[in-house]
Amino acid sequence: MKAEEIIALIGKSVKQPEVQKVMAYYGLKKPRLSGYESVNVFSDKMGISIDFLPTESYETEYADSAIMLKGNSADHDEPNMELLVACITFEKNFKEGLPYQLKFNESSEQLAELGKPQQKEKNGDGYNCFFLNGQHRILTSFAQDKTLRFLRIWPISNEIKKAIKRKEIAARQSKNLKPEALPAFDHLNLQNPILLWEERRLAGEELFSDVNLQASGLALDTFIDKIKTATAERKANKIGTAIKEVVMAFNRLNEKYQHIDTLEREELCRFIDLVISTSGYELEEGEDVTEEWRRW
Repeated sequence: MKAEEIIALIGKSVKQPEVQKVMAYYGLKKPRLSGYESVNVFSDKMGISIDFLPTESYETEYADSAIMLKGNSADHDEPNMELLVACITFEKNFKEGLPYQLKFNESSEQLAELGKPQQKEKNGDGYNCFFLNGQHRILTSFAQDKTLRFLRIWPISNEIKKAIKRKEIAARQSKNLKPEALPAFDHLNLQNPILLWEERRLAGEELFSDVNLQASGLALDTFIDKIKTATAERKANKIGTAIKEVVMAFNRLNEKYQHIDTLEREELCRFIDLVISTSGYELEEGEDVTEEWRRW
């Protein structure tokens, strides 16, 4: 059986005939559901290992695959009770031939088909190379003598997809940043939500105190300074970093002080958008740049 046929099982249910066919061919035991945890089945003799995840866990980790998975479920009444192929590992006893023209018994530096490694790291006396290829993330693990130890393939995770998207957006948005707009940042203080919060505190709103208002104001001042720096340097990736940092800062502050309710969230998000837009960074209509990290 060709390795490519096995790789094609990723994202499919253990109940699918093609998955069962591969498991029978290699003498793999049927995996049993264990909560939300990964379940591994393997054959040292055949040099193959398959990891399964329950549907809910799989979709959390690899959400884009969820559309494909709708047609894979053999039991539509309990979609979260499926086990789905999440990772496949080929080891030295695998005799069927590897994908990407890799070979176990030769010096496997011929990685041209996989392109440039996304990441490279030491692993004991050898090293690992990670690649992104189509819909998959690929790990090639080499021994000290540069021979391939094992090959592992799984879907590209949500986090990696988001990182790729952020990088693409930064490359596109950097040209929109306007250093000449820096003086405009000085006028943003008049629209700072901390002023509104202070007014409500003086009117008797118990959500606020001198301490949490001062800490919130400092977080926004730091955010504005970082956006100004990114604008001056025309580096949109730094704007993305500043957004994450200010949202995480307010996560911590709200966890401590519980001072952000619906109105405060709306005011804060509006101001963050205003600061970003002042730089020249173009926001899409209805876009919530805080959503990915926000816990308030």
